[in-house]
Amino acid sequence: MIVFAGILLVTAVWSGLQVHKLSDERALIKNHYAVLNNITNGLLSVNAWRDHIVKVVTNRIDDFEFSPEQDKALKYEVSQILHAVINKADSMVDQKQKTLGGKIKKFAVKTLVNEDKIRERVPEFAETIVNEFKKPKNKEKIKFIARSKLEEFGSITYDSANDISRSHAILATYNVPDVPTFNSNATIWLKALQERTFFFTYLILGIMILFLLIWIIPS
Repeated sequence: MIVFAGILLVTAVWSGLQVHKLSDERALIKNHYAVLNNITNGLLSVNAWRDHIVKVVTNRIDDFEFSPEQDKALKYEVSQILHAVINKADSMVDQKQKTLGGKIKKFAVKTLVNEDKIRERVPEFAETIVNEFKKPKNKEKIKFIARSKLEEFGSITYDSANDISRSHAILATYNVPDVPTFNSNATIWLKALQERTFFFTYLILGIMILFLLIWIIPS
């Protein structure tokens, strides 16, 4: 009887250790699940949004065509730039010239160049420039530049290195390639661990009941 009771006691202690171990494993998997599915790795993941935005914007660039409103806005912006260039040139010409050559150039410009007439033709110049932009070969060059800059900005935009390395370390621990695979396997692992925990818990309860019966029967 003593030997039998000793065996039951050892089994109960071992079962208790197993319950503790399995509970720790379940807690660790849940913790890793929370880390991998954290909002910063999902909805607020810089990497995820970067990839989606680059893809969407790239498609929009490829399909881009000037609308009438954009055409009008672009002509206005080009006109403003041309006026600014004229103002800058005018201020440079008006600067006091110290050399003979400079004075001759200033006199020639003032005499031969009519600033008001140039300003009157700014809308015409702007339209010519915009029409050049809209030519297929030039538009493709603009799209190429836009795509290149977008890809460049995308390549330097990423999640925190610590967040990435931690996620990769967790996935490597479970030998899974990505978060969806981990999530799918985690459900199976947690269920199996729970079933084993219940088994050892019931075993402990059974041993306790058996000890109680052994204690009661002799009396």
